[in-house]
Amino acid sequence: MRFFLQHRTIIIICSGAVAEWLEFSAYLYLAPRLAELFFPEQDPSTALISVFGLFAIAYLTRPIGGFIFGYVGDRYGRRLALTLSVLIMALATTGIGVLPTWNSIGLMAPLLLLICRILQGGAIAGEFTNAAVFMIEQGKGNPYLAGSWANWGANLGVAMGALITALVSLPGMPDWAWRIPFLLSCITSLLALWIRCRIQESPAFQPTAARELTPYRVLKELALQYKGSCLAVVLVGAFAGVSLYTGNMFWCSYVVSNGFFSQSQANVIASVDMGVEFIALPLMAVLAFRVGAKPIMLLGLLVTLLGAYLNFYMAQRGVTHISMLTMVLFALGVATFEAPMFKLLFDLFPAQIRCTGIALPWAVGLSLFSSPSPMLAQWLSGYYGWSGGVLCIALVSIAALFAIMIHTKLNRL
Repeated sequence: MRFFLQHRTIIIICSGAVAEWLEFSAYLYLAPRLAELFFPEQDPSTALISVFGLFAIAYLTRPIGGFIFGYVGDRYGRRLALTLSVLIMALATTGIGVLPTWNSIGLMAPLLLLICRILQGGAIAGEFTNAAVFMIEQGKGNPYLAGSWANWGANLGVAMGALITALVSLPGMPDWAWRIPFLLSCITSLLALWIRCRIQESPAFQPTAARELTPYRVLKELALQYKGSCLAVVLVGAFAGVSLYTGNMFWCSYVVSNGFFSQSQANVIASVDMGVEFIALPLMAVLAFRVGAKPIMLLGLLVTLLGAYLNFYMAQRGVTHISMLTMVLFALGVATFEAPMFKLLFDLFPAQIRCTGIALPWAVGLSLFSSPSPMLAQWLSGYYGWSGGVLCIALVSIAALFAIMIHTKLNRL
């Protein structure tokens, strides 16, 4: 109980991140199985592209969720935005967990799956960045570390998603076992909702000043005064999303569909990625606080590129311990870049429009670059083999480098 009271804010924020990202990751980790269930009339490769296509289409509506939850956070308070996002995520997750498949209702199955994915995308668009903003606004200790806790919780959720999907993919599991991660995430989301209802409002939120905010005013201010800042957020969001969806989740589907590893083996290796990031994120945040964010983030980009190259290339050998080592290298690179990123984005906007200023362009970056990346990587792998995923990660690494340059130009680093 004493531990809970001392770390109450961190636990409250991380509980929601764990719940939301557990289910969100399960969708991609189970992509080959979902392809069989919801697109059985297509060949395996086309069905897998269809599953990734639903993922991408749902993300096109994510900027709407980012704006809605960002505006709610700026106008009505961070507490309300964080609570609503968990509630909607719980409802959508339950929907997927009980959804009939193609064999039961035909075309309605993928359509209903798409609706649930749209709701999830909107909810998580408001959860992730608002949680980071809320933590930094507490103003206690290392701001890089405070901003990294939301990412830390998300990585824990993804790691749990990888491990749980590995278990439900084992031989001998019943046909309905794919539903377990979604139903489990529903339970954790409801628990997170109960905890979130007891959260205190951020000290940076000023209700009196917030009454003057209108959606038009927020959008106008972002478009006229913070174009460079919004572009930096878009590019950083693109890197964060593609490094996860392509470097980890698509990697799982790629190695399974090509017969390099079984589903369970691939998910265990992917959980190593999240486990390393889980440990490295707070350590790199402390290091960034001591030596500065810019050199840490540049180092992270270099290590990420090297790790991605080795990860996809060495996977062809089908040796578990080698792929675990290359995944560790990739994870260290991503964690090194992402540990200080939210504090830098936080400093780009005033408190009055900070939630919208980060959530909206972040969602745009994910929609334009991250969400189609598994589908693009799958298509590229048909022409270039293992290097298809590496090309996607290389492109967003260059984009992230431009984001750092924008920060430097704005004298934010």
